[in-house]
Amino acid sequence: MTPHLLRAIPDSTLVVTGCRATNPGVPDTYPGKIAVIDVDTGDVAALDTGLGAEGIAVTGNGHVWVAGQRDNTISVYGFDNGAEKSVSTFKKISDVNVPGVVKPLRLAYDSDH
Repeated sequence: MTPHLLRAIPDSTLVVTGCRATNPGVPDTYPGKIAVIDVDTGDVAALDTGLGAEGIAVTGNGHVWVAGQRDNTISVYGFDNGAEKSVSTFKKISDVNVPGVVKPLRLAYDSDH
Protein backbone atom coordinates (compact mmCIF):
# COMPACT_ATOMS: atom_id res chain seq x y z
CA MET A 1 0.00 0.00 0.00
CA THR A 2 1.28 3.45 -0.93
CA PRO A 3 -0.58 5.88 1.37
CA HIS A 4 -2.02 9.02 -0.13
CA LEU A 5 -3.36 11.85 2.04
CA LEU A 6 -3.73 11.65 5.79
CA ARG A 7 -6.63 12.94 7.87
CA ALA A 8 -7.36 12.86 11.61
CA ILE A 9 -10.69 11.54 12.92
CA PRO A 10 -12.08 13.99 15.52
CA ASP A 11 -12.39 12.94 19.17
CA SER A 12 -10.15 9.92 18.72
CA THR A 13 -6.56 8.79 18.36
CA LEU A 14 -7.26 7.66 14.79
CA VAL A 15 -6.06 8.85 11.41
CA VAL A 16 -7.06 7.62 7.95
CA THR A 17 -5.14 7.36 4.72
CA GLY A 18 -5.88 5.87 1.35
CA CYS A 19 -4.24 4.16 -1.58
CA ARG A 20 -5.24 4.46 -5.24
CA ALA A 21 -3.74 1.02 -5.98
CA THR A 22 -2.13 2.35 -9.15
CA ASN A 23 1.43 1.19 -8.49
CA PRO A 24 3.23 -0.53 -11.40
CA GLY A 25 2.04 -4.11 -11.82
CA VAL A 26 -1.26 -3.62 -9.97
CA PRO A 27 -4.27 -4.72 -12.10
CA ASP A 28 -6.80 -2.01 -13.07
CA THR A 29 -9.50 -3.98 -11.25
CA TYR A 30 -7.69 -3.98 -7.88
CA PRO A 31 -9.70 -1.89 -5.38
CA GLY A 32 -8.34 1.18 -3.68
CA LYS A 33 -7.84 0.98 0.07
CA ILE A 34 -8.75 3.09 3.06
CA ALA A 35 -6.63 2.45 6.13
CA VAL A 36 -7.35 3.53 9.69
CA ILE A 37 -4.46 3.80 12.13
CA ASP A 38 -4.48 4.29 15.88
CA VAL A 39 -1.52 6.60 16.50
CA ASP A 40 -1.31 5.58 20.17
CA THR A 41 -1.37 1.79 19.79
CA GLY A 42 -0.15 1.33 16.21
CA ASP A 43 -3.19 -0.82 15.37
CA VAL A 44 -4.09 -0.70 11.66
CA ALA A 45 -6.93 -1.96 9.48
CA ALA A 46 -7.33 -1.58 5.70
CA LEU A 47 -10.67 -1.84 3.89
CA ASP A 48 -11.48 -1.97 0.18
CA THR A 49 -12.87 1.16 -1.41
CA GLY A 50 -13.54 2.36 -4.96
CA LEU A 51 -11.11 2.03 -7.84
CA GLY A 52 -8.56 4.81 -7.74
CA ALA A 53 -9.35 5.99 -4.20
CA GLU A 54 -8.17 9.58 -4.33
CA GLY A 55 -10.06 12.11 -2.24
CA ILE A 56 -10.60 11.74 1.49
CA ALA A 57 -12.71 14.03 3.68
CA VAL A 58 -13.49 13.53 7.37
CA THR A 59 -16.64 15.03 8.87
CA GLY A 60 -16.99 16.50 12.33
CA ASN A 61 -18.65 13.31 13.61
CA GLY A 62 -15.89 11.09 12.21
CA HIS A 63 -17.43 9.83 8.98
CA VAL A 64 -14.83 9.35 6.27
CA TRP A 65 -15.83 10.05 2.66
CA VAL A 66 -13.64 8.50 -0.05
CA ALA A 67 -13.78 9.30 -3.79
CA GLY A 68 -13.04 6.49 -6.24
CA GLN A 69 -12.05 8.37 -9.37
CA ARG A 70 -11.71 5.36 -11.69
CA ASP A 71 -15.19 3.97 -10.98
CA ASN A 72 -17.06 7.22 -10.13
CA THR A 73 -17.88 6.15 -6.58
CA ILE A 74 -18.11 7.96 -3.29
CA SER A 75 -18.09 5.71 -0.24
CA VAL A 76 -18.70 6.57 3.41
CA TYR A 77 -16.91 4.86 6.30
CA GLY A 78 -17.21 5.36 10.03
CA PHE A 79 -18.62 3.91 13.22
CA ASP A 80 -22.02 2.75 14.45
CA ASN A 81 -23.88 5.35 16.49
CA GLY A 82 -22.60 5.23 20.04
CA ALA A 83 -19.72 2.88 19.21
CA GLU A 84 -16.24 3.65 20.46
CA LYS A 85 -14.06 5.04 17.67
CA SER A 86 -11.43 2.37 17.21
CA VAL A 87 -9.65 0.46 14.48
CA SER A 88 -11.85 -2.59 15.14
CA THR A 89 -15.15 -0.66 14.90
CA PHE A 90 -14.27 1.27 11.70
CA LYS A 91 -16.41 0.02 8.81
CA LYS A 92 -18.04 0.90 5.52
CA ILE A 93 -21.40 2.57 6.08
CA SER A 94 -22.69 3.22 2.56
CA ASP A 95 -22.06 4.30 -0.99
CA VAL A 96 -23.37 7.65 -2.15
CA ASN A 97 -24.80 7.93 -5.64
CA VAL A 98 -24.18 11.40 -7.04
CA PRO A 99 -25.54 11.57 -10.60
CA GLY A 100 -23.31 13.52 -12.93
CA VAL A 101 -20.20 13.27 -10.76
CA VAL A 102 -17.50 11.80 -12.96
CA LYS A 103 -14.02 10.92 -11.72
CA PRO A 104 -14.31 12.49 -8.25
CA LEU A 105 -10.83 13.59 -7.34
CA ARG A 106 -10.99 15.68 -4.17
CA LEU A 107 -13.59 15.95 -1.44
CA ALA A 108 -14.04 18.69 1.14
CA TYR A 109 -16.10 18.96 4.29
CA ASP A 110 -17.57 21.92 6.08
CA SER A 111 -20.00 21.84 8.98
CA ASP A 112 -22.86 23.34 6.92
CA HIS A 113 -22.89 20.79 4.09
